[in-house]
Amino acid sequence: MTKKRGNSNAKVFHVTASEDGLTLAAALRRFAPELSWTKVRQLIKARHVQVNGNLAFDFSRRIKTGEVLKLFQHPLAPPPRAEDVQIIYLDEYLVIVNKPSGMTSVRHAKDEAPKGRKQRQLTLEDLMPDILAKQIQPHETQTSKRSPQKNRRSSKRLPARRAKPRVFPVHRLDRDTSGLMMFALSTEVADQLVTMFQSHSIERTYRAVAFGNVRGTTIESFLARDRGDGLRGSVDGNSKNVQHAVTHVRPVKGFGGYTLVECRLETGRTHQIRIHMCEQGHPLCGERMYTHRLGESAVPDQSGAPRLALHAFQLKLLHPIKGRKISVEAPLPPDLENFVNRLKREKKR
Repeated sequence: MTKKRGNSNAKVFHVTASEDGLTLAAALRRFAPELSWTKVRQLIKARHVQVNGNLAFDFSRRIKTGEVLKLFQHPLAPPPRAEDVQIIYLDEYLVIVNKPSGMTSVRHAKDEAPKGRKQRQLTLEDLMPDILAKQIQPHETQTSKRSPQKNRRSSKRLPARRAKPRVFPVHRLDRDTSGLMMFALSTEVADQLVTMFQSHSIERTYRAVAFGNVRGTTIESFLARDRGDGLRGSVDGNSKNVQHAVTHVRPVKGFGGYTLVECRLETGRTHQIRIHMCEQGHPLCGERMYTHRLGESAVPDQSGAPRLALHAFQLKLLHPIKGRKISVEAPLPPDLENFVNRLKREKKR
């Protein structure tokens, strides 16, 4: 039997075997029989529907058991484009960009679309070769023969070795998380950066808005894929297949039951900040998964957050080839900046 649950923003439908193979339009008609065929097509076209977190525009695509369909009351923002990706640092070895929220960073093998599938949303990894190619000017074909001064960070240039440089992801950001993400431009540099991440020698700081009055603390736990209810979470350190996780939390500004915080990762586990803040009783605003501790009810989110309020704010590392310090920051994007400003105004009332 199909499971259905709703909230103020969306109706959520879980595809079972009885819907497997239906078109998206036919499935929505089955889930919401009050909607006409015309209305279903209009809703899909107008960005009201997601499949597995991706905006869905192809009403004829076939859905599969286990997929999650969301029907939103209001139209969602259009998918981020290559033009929305900002290059923060670029040299011949690596690139750091400011990823917009709503863009998947790296494609998982299971997310590969079958041949002919329409409207597949491109990941940041997919877009990066074109983004970088635009940084290479025709007159730069002799760049490698010129003075090293021409390749300074401020010039944001690459040697014109190929029309579309290859990129190699060395870490990930969640789809709804915005902020700084790094790619290597060769396998050799990628290997070095991955090793640096594994040894925790790359410093990553995030900014987030959390429920409650958050105090400065260091959170240390062992994370497992299933804490007991199907969600990732902290378990006993003696359990099998666990990962040590450490997050340093510092409050930046409190306003009326919410706190802007900085979270510095000592380790970088999947969903680490989201899990740790939730387990402290301070889930992030806009969070849809980690909304409660094991055995407790979800904390109602009345913040009005436009999306998950999490942003990769700062990266610090020693350049793997040049040995010099790199420290870059990306301020809160407009959607989160406006959200924080609204919370500040509401506190003053």
